[in-house]
Amino acid sequence: MELNKDCIRDVLIKCEQLLVMDDDGKMNHLSISNLSEALPDYDVATIRYTVIKMEEAGLLKVSTTRADNLSYIFVYDITYEGHELLDKIKEDNNWKTIKSYAAKVGSFSLSVLQQIAINMFTKNIDSIIWGKHGK
Repeated sequence: MELNKDCIRDVLIKCEQLLVMDDDGKMNHLSISNLSEALPDYDVATIRYTVIKMEEAGLLKVSTTRADNLSYIFVYDITYEGHELLDKIKEDNNWKTIKSYAAKVGSFSLSVLQQIAINMFTKNIDSIIWGKHGK
């Protein structure tokens, strides 16, 4: 199954919007059904697969429960690394630029997208701090 790069971004954005910590420090959780309702452009299988791979990549904290030969997946937090990536890809223009660079490289793997985002922001920081312009 193909890992949908846009679904990764959209899941992170929705998790940031929908995961809430109460005054006692308890986080709510999101089921795949919750995410599917919030992200109608993707089928349930795509969202499920994306969430599983995002957990493997250390972007989300997920729990899996099995009952009656069914598997239930719940997202209960975004990791620090997940927030770091989201900060870089949330803005539409940044995301379009990152995807454009990934197309030139010929890879949309999660590690490549993360590296492009880091490099893009490092270059932007250098230009702000040191006045470098695309050098």
